[in-house]
Amino acid sequence: MASTIFIITILILLAVGGLKYHFQNQKMQKLLESEISKKHVESQLINLKNQLNPHFLFNSFNTLIALIEDDQQKAIYFTEKLTEFYRLLLVNSKEELIKFSREIELVEAYCDILNVRFGNSIRLTIQNRQLDTYIPPLAIQLLIENVVKHNELSKKNIINIDIYFDGKSIIISNDKKLKITNVLSTKHGINNIKKRYELLSKKTVYINDWDDRFEVKLPLLRKNKIPPTENSQIEHPEVTR
Repeated sequence: MASTIFIITILILLAVGGLKYHFQNQKMQKLLESEISKKHVESQLINLKNQLNPHFLFNSFNTLIALIEDDQQKAIYFTEKLTEFYRLLLVNSKEELIKFSREIELVEAYCDILNVRFGNSIRLTIQNRQLDTYIPPLAIQLLIENVVKHNELSKKNIINIDIYFDGKSIIISNDKKLKITNVLSTKHGINNIKKRYELLSKKTVYINDWDDRFEVKLPLLRKNKIPPTENSQIEHPEVTR
């Protein structure tokens, strides 16, 4: 009984926190859009930061409610992963760039949640997890969210997602097992990532869409401090050679 009350309490707190984060981001975007001509490129970067799909939050809570009834130990595990994911989300999204290893922590927590929901249907392989480079926050998480949106995930349909360094770029590659029903693609997530890299480094995000596989190549970034300007002191990234 006590564990059930604890889980429900965490559920309520996460719902309030998640919705607050979502609506604060919407408010921030509207403010930035009205003042973008007056602000530095840093404002554009903040304006383009990803908002987590609120459907993920509610789908996760539906999963948690079902687990409370069927498997309380798994419900506790799921709650811990959900809490960890939102903690990393809130911390990482405050920054313009984060270390690659921090994004990987977020991605692993996200995939743990998805694997509870979809019966261990995602096999995540990560190489070079300590790669000394930076990345816009939520960039890889957005790509994994895209995998879930377009592919059929189940115990019979295992999706392999590989994240590795090819010597020039960070590669995120996955199997394609597309849903039978066509999913409307706004390409908002991909365009978001492309625009953020364009503003940060003037470099291109490359996409390969084959019949059986989807691949995204993210340029390497590093932080490079510059002397303070008249208005502010900002850390600018440049592409690692």
